[in-house]
Amino acid sequence: MNLLGLVFSLLALLSFGASLAIDKQMAAKRLHFSYTGNAVAHRHILNHYESELYSSLKSIPKESEKSEDPKKEPRLPPPPPINPPCARLNLFPLLEQSEEEKKVLYETAAKFLRTFYGPTLFEKKPKQEYVLLSSLLEEMKKERIKKGSISFEKIALPNRELSSLYYKMLKGTKKYDSAKKIGYPSFLDYFKLDSTPSKICLNHAHPHLLSLFFPEKVAISLYATIHKQNAPALTKETIERLFQEAHLPLLQSGWADLFEFETHRHTKQIQTTILGYDPDTDISVRKVISLRK
Repeated sequence: MNLLGLVFSLLALLSFGASLAIDKQMAAKRLHFSYTGNAVAHRHILNHYESELYSSLKSIPKESEKSEDPKKEPRLPPPPPINPPCARLNLFPLLEQSEEEKKVLYETAAKFLRTFYGPTLFEKKPKQEYVLLSSLLEEMKKERIKKGSISFEKIALPNRELSSLYYKMLKGTKKYDSAKKIGYPSFLDYFKLDSTPSKICLNHAHPHLLSLFFPEKVAISLYATIHKQNAPALTKETIERLFQEAHLPLLQSGWADLFEFETHRHTKQIQTTILGYDPDTDISVRKVISLRK
């Protein structure tokens, strides 16, 4: 019996040791996986940053060596990974005027929340977007009075449930595809706080944002029209024509007040957000960088 007990004890020790060795190996593999993915994502951010700096240097433009085939259909540029700051909805006017005075802006912000986060985060609760938006605006007004400056990341909502929702919205998911209903974007990609009056720039808007305001057919045609080579200036009449071609009813009057149609180049942002991604490990990293003038 003593011999049998000794054998069982040795087997137990061996199995315990083997289990520890396997756990240690798995932990090392996960650490290596995470380190490799983050390194690749940060390398992409560094490459993008260096390209931005290089393109900002003054140089003599080179003439294209090969003329493009006029018969070949030009490819549209891929949409940016992050909706640019000029095409974000500015909530600052809602801090200075009431929701009734800025009803169109308030309703548009609520539509953003309902469309982007309703199906995934609001659990089919009616009017949840209005509850969250009103709570957020109230806290931002308090923060502005207390500290004089505000930022979305530093706002803490008093309601625990709303605070948890807001944190998820700020963070967003790794993957977002509105057509396939996968995930949701970061709140910071579609909203901003700017004391200078600003509208949504249609010429640089992400297709996901266009799909919020226009039917799918019109949004696709509009993106293609904007990014065609030597495209004409975008006007309200151009968009109305796209509605007619798609045999769809026009939007209600006043819709154009939210948008900037001019094609002028925006002032280069000192700070910008860059997204780095490693397809092998599916790790993505967002980083705010400063581009010195």
